[in-house]
Amino acid sequence: MTNFIDNQWASMAYNLNYKSTLDTLGRELTVDLDYSNYSGQAFDDMETHFFNKQGNENAIPLILRSDIPSNVEIKSGKADYVHPINKDTKIEAGIKTSFVTTDNNVKWETYNEGSWNVDRGRTNHFQYKENLNAAYINIHTQYKKFGFQLGLRAEQTIAKGNLITENLQKPDTSYLNFFPSVFVSQKISEKNQVTYSYSKRIDRPSYQNLNPFIYFLDPYAYFQGNPFLKPQYTHSFQVAHTYDGKFITTLGYSNTSNVMQQVTEQNDETKVTKATMTNLDNFKNLSLGINAPVTIAKWWTTNNNLSFYYKEYKSRYLDGEINNTGFSWTLNSNHNFTLPRDFSAELSGMYLSPNVEGIIKIRSMYVVNMGIQKNLWDKKANIKLNVNDVFNIMKFRGTIDYQNQHLNILGKWESRLARITFTYRFGKEDIKPARRRSSGAESEQNRVNMGGN
Repeated sequence: MTNFIDNQWASMAYNLNYKSTLDTLGRELTVDLDYSNYSGQAFDDMETHFFNKQGNENAIPLILRSDIPSNVEIKSGKADYVHPINKDTKIEAGIKTSFVTTDNNVKWETYNEGSWNVDRGRTNHFQYKENLNAAYINIHTQYKKFGFQLGLRAEQTIAKGNLITENLQKPDTSYLNFFPSVFVSQKISEKNQVTYSYSKRIDRPSYQNLNPFIYFLDPYAYFQGNPFLKPQYTHSFQVAHTYDGKFITTLGYSNTSNVMQQVTEQNDETKVTKATMTNLDNFKNLSLGINAPVTIAKWWTTNNNLSFYYKEYKSRYLDGEINNTGFSWTLNSNHNFTLPRDFSAELSGMYLSPNVEGIIKIRSMYVVNMGIQKNLWDKKANIKLNVNDVFNIMKFRGTIDYQNQHLNILGKWESRLARITFTYRFGKEDIKPARRRSSGAESEQNRVNMGGN
């Protein structure tokens, strides 16, 4: 089997920003207007031949090609207001609206008897419209050694999907949610601070995962989006301790309902497996994280993160009961070296122990990255060489053993990459840097999965 896939994406984004300091007390008004457009074109050519044990072809070859144009358009506007009450208390409030439209026209053709014919079973045209309206208010205050932040955000969602090819219109979706948040910080001593927090949040599916297109791995395995995929809701609790402004220990617990997960379904007659996104009932996660920056020598600094997790997935799915639980841990270690003659180097490594994700049990993963750079011309320029996955060991391995499915999964991609970059800084070094901020359409832009799955 040969499968050639060509994905082409182009994007543009415009932002109009206005900021005004209204008085000497620090009242501020900020307004953002955003427009962005993502257009893509994907081509897939797949040819499969079938052979018997003797090496002779015993079936008609399956030859497919696809033409998949897609477009995502995002319009948004938001306004934020800051109102100081006194030196210890201030109020922040804001409103936002966004309009998103997507258009995905998937056309598959099958080659048969010397001509290409539209494959109706794989072709679809899906359009999706979404309007989000939100308002929030935050109160910040300081009392002695305590800091408080109370927040409430309201979000209204109006969405509509239309599967034109099958003349199937997704029922209009309209709902209003409220998301409270509480943050309390306590300064125990000069070097010790504790932060307590609670928040509720929503995570919406990517626009591509809502599109019921078909992405073939081979004739017996494919991915298909789910236009009925719902957002997931998470309640998060966290306690964090900071020592000397550097060493951070975090204990967290989260409970997610309608958790979005990739699952598989098997047709026992055809032996074809479909991967798709669905909502599982519940996911609980208990975590402990330790972050420790350590200076080993004047020329050698490190930052290390060790995290422990206990995950629990529980849900009804395919007339069965998912109960996938497991303990796992990850280690990330980054090292920076200052070398003679304006050279510097970096070394990083990651290890992820066996863990669980939805209905999948995942085996361990690990990787090592390296880099070296040299400053030039009084540090106005530098040249840098980075190599990701130096030993080419990064791969995904997992198993699914649920209902009638018994799958072993191995995924390997071009993870060993080398990059050379050259940077030169023009002009004066003391120019004031641009104000850092997020645009009004950032959350919507993050839901655009450019380049497929």
